[in-house]
Amino acid sequence: MVDTARILIGGDVCLGGRQQVLCMAETPRGLFGDILPELESADFSLINLECPLTSSRKEVRKSGPCLKGHTESIKTIRNAQIRAVNLANNHIMDYGLKGLCETIEVCKNENVELFGAGANFEEASKPLVTQVNSIRLAFMGMAENEGFFASTNRSGANPIDVRNFLKVMELKKSGLDYLVVLLHAGKEYYPLPSPSLLHLCHFLADLGADAIICQHSHCVGSYEAYGDSLIVYGQGNLYFPPFSFSPPSWDQGVLVELSFSKNKAIGMKYKFIPFVNPRGETGIKRLSEIDERHLLDDFEKRSAVLRDYASLERAWETLCLSHSEKVLYQLMGSNRIFRYLLSKLNVRRYFFDEEWYLWLKNIIQCESHRDIAGKILDNHLKKRFER
Repeated sequence: MVDTARILIGGDVCLGGRQQVLCMAETPRGLFGDILPELESADFSLINLECPLTSSRKEVRKSGPCLKGHTESIKTIRNAQIRAVNLANNHIMDYGLKGLCETIEVCKNENVELFGAGANFEEASKPLVTQVNSIRLAFMGMAENEGFFASTNRSGANPIDVRNFLKVMELKKSGLDYLVVLLHAGKEYYPLPSPSLLHLCHFLADLGADAIICQHSHCVGSYEAYGDSLIVYGQGNLYFPPFSFSPPSWDQGVLVELSFSKNKAIGMKYKFIPFVNPRGETGIKRLSEIDERHLLDDFEKRSAVLRDYASLERAWETLCLSHSEKVLYQLMGSNRIFRYLLSKLNVRRYFFDEEWYLWLKNIIQCESHRDIAGKILDNHLKKRFER
């Protein structure tokens, strides 16, 4: 039996938009284009499926857009030799329980394995354990909490839960060779991790995760070799139709190739395969040799920041400050007219004093206060939408 395994991980995938016909075509060349040979030649390929595949028209009420793809799109996935999909993300519940159940059903019907979401926390938190050649692997999907996570009696995505991760690590001790974590986390369009995300990924690696791939940022970010583990903070989209406001970085991505060896002295090797999704064209394109080198060079330059924690903190603070006005006005709960007046007349200090800011900071920062606020908002929204 072969004592190595070549695994290929693709980023965020939304099988909808203007090229719906390509998404539903049984021949995957039109959608995956130049990277199809890479997907087909890998021993095991997987992606983050960031939309339910459903016939439902009933969107959930949420902040942000609701996404979906046609149920027939799963055939394009299958025929591209994509063996598994991660469902731990902030869009898998966009069409509620029906959307999730249809997605699970069509995946099972087409023999596409899945992980990262389920009818309850027990189902959602189960890793995908599989053998590729002689290598026994586990894939685990976790997502930041954007309101649609699974619990004891509620369907949804698998949340970031350290206690459950420790249980998965017990599996690794009992015969798994490697564990790969797909983490749906980070700030959209920002190529670096926040300090807290960096600490979380280091913690998961310290516990035994061999590779941690952060998705969700919709841009090629940065990466680091941490001990014997690989951590990627953003690999960009694989296929995701752009919105009108999507920046150019939306169209670029990298496949993450992991080569595992049964010989632990050799361990895991990795490489990145860049590509682009040109707007107005069909099919993913490989970059020219020069453009590929530029993308990978930029990837390396950004990654150098991770080796200087003070620089990482300064970059994060700069980002936060650039969003301060927008976030503060949203937290104030004011409408657009009121926000405009506060901004133009510079009278915010008369409406919101220092005590208000301290109170708000305490609610957001303290875990117990944050839980209480979240439950109050859940109940308020439930009553409001039931009217």
